[in-house]
Amino acid sequence: MEETLQKILSQAFNLFTKYGIRNVSMDDLASNLGVSKKTLYHHISNKADLIHKAMEMHLSLECEIANQIAQSSANAIEEMLNIAEHVMRQLSMMHPSAIYELKKYYPESWELMENHRSKYIYGTVVNNIKKGIEQGLYRPDIKPELIARFYIAKSKVAVEDDFLLKSDYPFTEILLEMMQYHILGIATPKGVQYFEQNLPKIKNIKYVPYF
Repeated sequence: MEETLQKILSQAFNLFTKYGIRNVSMDDLASNLGVSKKTLYHHISNKADLIHKAMEMHLSLECEIANQIAQSSANAIEEMLNIAEHVMRQLSMMHPSAIYELKKYYPESWELMENHRSKYIYGTVVNNIKKGIEQGLYRPDIKPELIARFYIAKSKVAVEDDFLLKSDYPFTEILLEMMQYHILGIATPKGVQYFEQNLPKIKNIKYVPYF
């Protein structure tokens, strides 16, 4: 990707995440980058195009990060904890309207997220479960593909369900509870012990709020 476009997309994504999509105009982005709107429109067609390309770049980076975590983690449970920590850091800095606005006003870009979740994240969870079974951390009688579908369905509810989002719990706490629900439902006694010993490492992190 051309360097200027990459810089534009990266800064746009950061601003959308911090302030919400509809609160950031093309003028805001140009001013923040210190470039003219003409320069912006040389690289992108309009705001919808900008959001779509920014999402594509972000999801590609997320795949790289998740792959690195999978390779560097000592075992399947540590991998899930490390991914949860990464996601919670992001969610803690996200404006609460960003996801809603993306889904409502930019459905084609939202579809990128849906595809990422149903393909890449699903595959990552399936591989994690198979790895955990081999390591004796997850029960051997579970069905990886089915459990992964449960996980994807729960993650979708955690991010999109109005009833849950209107609760008094922040995203980070919702995700943490979902992670415990997932791991404790499939772990062996050995896995439960490892999980409970290492969970405080992410529970005690002081996440920076978006505001």
